[in-house]
Amino acid sequence: MTMRIDKNPVANSLGKSKCFRELALKYALAPSAILIRTAEAELLSALPMEPPVLDLCCGDGYFCSLVCRDGVEAGCDVSETALNSAHERGQYRVLVYADVAKGIPFRNETFQTVMSNSSLEHVKNIDFTLQEVARVLKPTGKLYTTFPSHCAYEWWPCGQNALKRYLSYQLVYNHFPLGEWEQRMATAGLRVVGHQYYLSKAATRLLMFLDYHFSHVYMTSDMTLARPLVKAMTIISPKLWSIVWRKFFAHIKIPANPEGGGILIIAERRVV
Repeated sequence: MTMRIDKNPVANSLGKSKCFRELALKYALAPSAILIRTAEAELLSALPMEPPVLDLCCGDGYFCSLVCRDGVEAGCDVSETALNSAHERGQYRVLVYADVAKGIPFRNETFQTVMSNSSLEHVKNIDFTLQEVARVLKPTGKLYTTFPSHCAYEWWPCGQNALKRYLSYQLVYNHFPLGEWEQRMATAGLRVVGHQYYLSKAATRLLMFLDYHFSHVYMTSDMTLARPLVKAMTIISPKLWSIVWRKFFAHIKIPANPEGGGILIIAERRVV
């Protein structure tokens, strides 16, 4: 069974995604990343990325290489280390340093498409950033953005104290319901023209459980039971772990209705 977002069919399950095997190996010691990135890559790669394209908060460019195999016109990020890696990857014609909460350093109406994967939830000054996205988009240009939906935090499996800690070190500022995203985007000059939830409640709870424990190890210096577990995991070949995760995650469904732990939003710059 497949669903169609726009250009290409989207695999119904993680195991049927063309990115699944590669992501399972790359993130063999961070299984939550396998789960979420496979779903995001599958959804975004189905969309028509009309050039010129800006990859907003592009990181090291690896994710873009999955979605846009031939590269895109521009990428921006706040991490110089990530930009250096993106430069070496050769995925972008132009790369610029940018804290998007303070502005996007491109001229008005430069891009036909802005892609943003798992980044807008981390932007503190989100209303200004959305205005900036609208400014750099051409009239009727599209924003394609994915991030955890409000459900990811409502379905949180690890207790409220753990959630507060998670949001503090992951720096998640924006976890609004769809209606509030629509209002904020409308105020910024963007009109939501489509959306797709992904990952069911059960899949989301598994994702958040794994992400809390593994990201806690990788992103904090706290000593927890997960830390010796992750250390022990390094003894085993990443290739073997990738096989384990592929077996474990293969049947997890990507699309979720009526709600899911992740959401893809398609917004269009309004013509004034």
